[in-house]
Amino acid sequence: MWPLAPRSQGFVAFGAEEPGLFGSRHFVTTLASQGQPSPQAMVNLDMVGVGTEWQLMGSPGLVEKIDQGAAVLGLDPVPTEPHFATDHLSFMEADIPAVFIHRFEDPRYHTEFDRAEFVEPQLLEEAAKLTLLALGELAGS
Repeated sequence: MWPLAPRSQGFVAFGAEEPGLFGSRHFVTTLASQGQPSPQAMVNLDMVGVGTEWQLMGSPGLVEKIDQGAAVLGLDPVPTEPHFATDHLSFMEADIPAVFIHRFEDPRYHTEFDRAEFVEPQLLEEAAKLTLLALGELAGS
């Protein structure tokens, strides 16, 4: 992989995504209102431990770079057009490059069977590889 550039990286957990991206929108607007610098980019992971295929959604240049690099890792994500709102959208609306890495669709999602026991460890490893790939691409930009 690539050596990461000397930039800080942060991890943020958001709530209230489904009813309207309230957590991520609050985060982005609060940074701006407090005079904090905007993040250089955002990588959003959601639904990565189950599902049928990897999908990438977000800023076109970033999605394309991650998709090309994923082939080297033996992964075959499907770049998709934004078709539903996830937390990466709050960042894109603020002109911050963002990518949503996820797996779709799992029939247990948002049901009483949506439990940790069904998470596939190999998929979490693949998610980590895709995340490192995204960070490597961002470090080079």
